[in-house]
Amino acid sequence: MTARIVWECALGVAGLLYLALALFKGIESPAFAMLFVMLAAVELVTSYRTRHKG
Repeated sequence: MTARIVWECALGVAGLLYLALALFKGIESPAFAMLFVMLAAVELVTSYRTRHKG
């Protein structure tokens, strides 16, 4: 496995964990939400840069 695949899987698991906690347990953590949003933004910027190298 490459580091890229591990990163994408970890981001997906973090998103599912937050969704499950928020929807089914009623636990909403603003700190975890902000962390997840920042990680998703980093992923979007990184994937955009790798696709549009020029």
